[in-house]
Amino acid sequence: METINYWINVRQLPEFPEDCHLVQADKQCSTAIRWLSLEDGKKSLIDYFGDVSSDLLPKDSSLHFSFALISHTPRLGSDRLLLHSCTTDKCNNRTSLLKAFQSLILEEKLSTLNNLFHNGSFSFTDGSSCLNYTNTTHLDCPPMATDLSYCSSCLLLSIESPSEICARCPAFYDMPNNIVDRQVYFFPDNRTRLGDKISLRCTTKACNSLETWERIHQLSTLEYKF
Repeated sequence: METINYWINVRQLPEFPEDCHLVQADKQCSTAIRWLSLEDGKKSLIDYFGDVSSDLLPKDSSLHFSFALISHTPRLGSDRLLLHSCTTDKCNNRTSLLKAFQSLILEEKLSTLNNLFHNGSFSFTDGSSCLNYTNTTHLDCPPMATDLSYCSSCLLLSIESPSEICARCPAFYDMPNNIVDRQVYFFPDNRTRLGDKISLRCTTKACNSLETWERIHQLSTLEYKF
């Protein structure tokens, strides 16, 4: 892994080391760029490896894909991830990563949503204001808290497609508060995209509205030039 103390752009992708060692992968070869906002500033991480963690694999789909993720918290700002997966020997080289990097269109102004997040330490007491609506049976959609005193934030998910919405004040959900993220898979072989998924955990009154979902789409762009 290589660490760079600023956010790189497509003209700054470094050369891969000549002494890269080979690993035996079961299913795929992978490369990734992660852009991080940290306490001590912004960093870029560039890595090349074998199989991808199962929680980042698209369900029942090709293993030749590019995955893009943007996330935002009011405390640190935005992080980004480009993960490229391919299935031929030594395909996770700089040329392959650069092509995926050049194809990705990623723009966001998610800091505009900071008014949805309560700064400081406090107990969330507006659980009754959270939108309680779902039109999906997806496993990622948790049940509504029966006792709203156990609800720590409002939740909004769009799962698999824009028509599947889950809005809740859940009793428990494995995701930190005060965060919004959006992720998409792109498949170069058939020029399709999958799983445009939005996740929001917010801590102000009625913050998980469908109007908020529309704003997240308007304030973020994840596209791919096939």
